[in-house]
Amino acid sequence: MGSNEVQREQIAAGQEEDILCWEAHLAPRQPLRAAMAVVVICLMLLLARLLFPSPLFMAASAFMLISSVSEFLFPVRYRLTDRGAHARTLTAHHFIAWGHVRKAYLTSEGIKLSPFAHPSRLEGFRGVFLRFGEDAKKVIEIVRRCREVSVSDRGTQGQV
Repeated sequence: MGSNEVQREQIAAGQEEDILCWEAHLAPRQPLRAAMAVVVICLMLLLARLLFPSPLFMAASAFMLISSVSEFLFPVRYRLTDRGAHARTLTAHHFIAWGHVRKAYLTSEGIKLSPFAHPSRLEGFRGVFLRFGEDAKKVIEIVRRCREVSVSDRGTQGQV
């Protein structure tokens, strides 16, 4: 039984094997911006409290404000598995299966795994952005290898 067959059986059974896990935290790299973000959130919550004295509205406001900057203020945990790429923030979990990755964009900060073959305005809302941790070369190599395996499983040619 080949490794691709074993991999397909694990995926069918709902099992995933971790290939690489890491964490990226942007706030400590930019402490002034982090402090400014916290001050703005506090000011907006104070304003919400003055305008709408409802505790429910204040809780909803706090959730929306914090979730909008959670990727910056809190650590993001990344997992590359044999099934796909995961990015977990405080308020969200993003996943893209290797078979759905049509294009990978390399930037100085990370790799954007996109489900679109051509540039699209929807890319900001789809796919997964993997920020580099300690070892950017290792992340790039694993993404390249996993995409190659996925392309060979589909039996089509794709970009790597």
